[in-house]
Amino acid sequence: MNKIIKISILLAFASVTGVAAAQSSVTIYGRADAALGREVDSNIFREGQGEGSLFGIKGTEDLGNSLKTFFDFQASITLNNGVQTGGVGVNGPAGLFDSKSIVGIGNQYGYIDAGRKLTPAWVVSIMADPFGTYSYVTRNNAGLHANHLFTSARMQNAVSLNWTQSGYFASLQAGDDTRTAVWAQLPVLIAPTVSPILLTGQRPLSMATGYNQGPTYLAIGYEKSPYNTSFVGVTGVYDFGVAKVSLGVESGWHRRVQDDVKDVKATNGILGLTIPMGPGLILASYDVLNTKILNANGGYDSYKTYPWISRKWGAGYQYYLSKYSFLYTDVVYDKEAPLGRFGYDLGISHHF
Repeated sequence: MNKIIKISILLAFASVTGVAAAQSSVTIYGRADAALGREVDSNIFREGQGEGSLFGIKGTEDLGNSLKTFFDFQASITLNNGVQTGGVGVNGPAGLFDSKSIVGIGNQYGYIDAGRKLTPAWVVSIMADPFGTYSYVTRNNAGLHANHLFTSARMQNAVSLNWTQSGYFASLQAGDDTRTAVWAQLPVLIAPTVSPILLTGQRPLSMATGYNQGPTYLAIGYEKSPYNTSFVGVTGVYDFGVAKVSLGVESGWHRRVQDDVKDVKATNGILGLTIPMGPGLILASYDVLNTKILNANGGYDSYKTYPWISRKWGAGYQYYLSKYSFLYTDVVYDKEAPLGRFGYDLGISHHF
């Protein structure tokens, strides 16, 4: 996918028992992205970014017998002012390499890594969105995960076990059960039946399993946080050649610590479409988000405050100038947005 700047170093050493060799490679990669437009639910025309800009460096060392070690450091960048974006994970604020910072060891059947990266369950959810994780205008991923209702997308101080075989895969990620983390704020502030989202000391856990080979992607993910929140998501994608269709559904909840009753529940569904057209791609999606809160009678009332309720249409086109660069434009309409139902952008993205 990326044009690679690769530095290869051949390390050889001799011993009394023979000669062994190991090859290391380091790759510098990234993305530069900028756009002009207006987000939905905003009256401000501004410069921003669509895909999001990043800078990364990764490397591997071949240990022989199909075994290798690896690392991957990735920093997100706000291109219009050059500021490193930062971020907050399940276990607290991130630093320079906020998008990813891992080291691991593995072979063709799987690997284990440690550090900070996307949670397996969140990856399952975002696969349903044809606009991906950084849609400047459409923000179709503004569901359970992007709004930080029940997950913060990344986990740090974490260890991940990952297995793959003949298209089937499974991942398990567990984080530190620290009580000093800073994460989500309560999305619902007006209901006396809703308790604050507080640290419980539970160890954060995320897992996913599925099948990804050829034109088919089908997976399910589950995640729980140390804030007594959980969510489960299912995504299916099929590439018919003339079009790729995606469907994702997820459900999440928060439980009160005092009695383990669900006081906030939400469901999010997205239907996506990607169509090759000329030298580019047409993207389209429809996203629905509903949130409910516990009432005094033990039932649930719909929570009508945006963005925890959404009915969002998105459409866009990516025009490829080369394998690594493309122009893009997007439009969006969300009938639940109070400050502006329409949004749009026009931008350029370059991958290296």
